[in-house]
Amino acid sequence: MTSISHRQSDARLRATSVLTSRFVEGDLDGALSVLDEMIAAYPERRHNHAYLRTMVLTLLGRTQEAVAEVRATVGAGGWWSRERLTEPEFEQLAAEPGYQDAVTAMAARSDQALAAAAAATASVREYAGVEPRAAVVALHMYGVTAEETAGIWAEAPGVASFVPESTYLNSDGAPGWDDPGLARRDVAVAVERARAAAPGLPLLLAGGSQGAATAMTLAAEGAFPEIRGVIAVVGACPPDAVVGPGSVPVFSIGGEADPMTLANQRAAHDALAAAGIAAELDEVADLPHIYPPDWAEWADRAVDFCLGS
Repeated sequence: MTSISHRQSDARLRATSVLTSRFVEGDLDGALSVLDEMIAAYPERRHNHAYLRTMVLTLLGRTQEAVAEVRATVGAGGWWSRERLTEPEFEQLAAEPGYQDAVTAMAARSDQALAAAAAATASVREYAGVEPRAAVVALHMYGVTAEETAGIWAEAPGVASFVPESTYLNSDGAPGWDDPGLARRDVAVAVERARAAAPGLPLLLAGGSQGAATAMTLAAEGAFPEIRGVIAVVGACPPDAVVGPGSVPVFSIGGEADPMTLANQRAAHDALAAAGIAAELDEVADLPHIYPPDWAEWADRAVDFCLGS
């Protein structure tokens, strides 16, 4: 059983929703202002926010300032993943002095983080629940711990939850599902734990944000054939990855105050529906990029849908 510690990240995630809303509205100056406030409020996430700030500066055409942000991140010991370093928007920074050296340093540090993750074993937070009717392997959001996520899932009635924490840590030391191979391996640890601890219960895969995208992708790939359904909260994988040999029913919860993510969820839902896969997308008024406050009710509905109850 895990200690109940949850919703510590809600304020930061709400701020992220405001940030992405500015992007959707095309208000890049407003997005930059929000980012500066987030950097001041959450210094422990400085390197991740520096990446976002570099992106906004680049889109604003302020390339010298963008490169200065990259170099400052390297100077502070930070780095970004290779996937982030190859964002097409950053191509216009290539000719700026010092940029390529900074990218080389970041790529080397990213590789070191991947090697450290490959040598580690995923931990799993468990919550037995009361008279559970389903076992849920729930994947945390990007940068949100398994402990916090387990606390949220402990609110779900009739669920035995198993929450793995990714072994991959970003430059701020926060977990994420950035590497598909590591994600599959780490989730498998929790699936095996659920099989052993709850052998008679139907097994569901769930996640929030990046965890939702990872859960949907793994299910569609058929990574875990025993999975009966997926619960996706404020997150979705690309439409071309949502349908596959292992496709199962998907219950999605989106927030109307989370427009960028909601657009991705709608596209994924349409792809599922077009393929004839049972899917439901419920859009919650005023919900930002967080689990709904009345999560117990939503979780109950989601489990019912996945089990065909």
